Amino acid sequence: KGVGSQALRKVGGQLEMNGRAVFNFALQEIPRQLNTLLEKSQLSIDDIDIFLLHQGSRFMLENIIQRSGIPAEKAPIDLAETGNTVSSSIPFLMEKELMNSTKTIVISGFGVGLSWASAVYRLIKQR
Repeated sequence: KGVGSQALRKVGGQLEMNGRAVFNFALQEIPRQLNTLLEKSQLSIDDIDIFLLHQGSRFMLENIIQRSGIPAEKAPIDLAETGNTVSSSIPFLMEKELMNSTKTIVISGFGVGLSWASAVYRLIKQR
């Protein structure tokens, strides 16, 4: 039992997920975590070139982006070609968005088992 445990439970030997509770959990925790990350890193949204968020669903992403105060142009949503590729959604985004560039980025992954983590990276273009 931990944060968000009400959204997951074991029933008859199988894991059952309450989709609405998971959605609400993500809408509460991810914006809060992004804010804390930027605060502890002494950065603001303006200091970040791009936010690469787990590509779970368009509706969830749009709501997280809005609640976090991130300008839409800084948080790509790329579900049309690949959909929700679970743990590989961020590497797919990185390949598309970060080739040969110097950027300060935030990566935020969330999902399975109500786990979540975010980090700030400074990417330096290779010569």
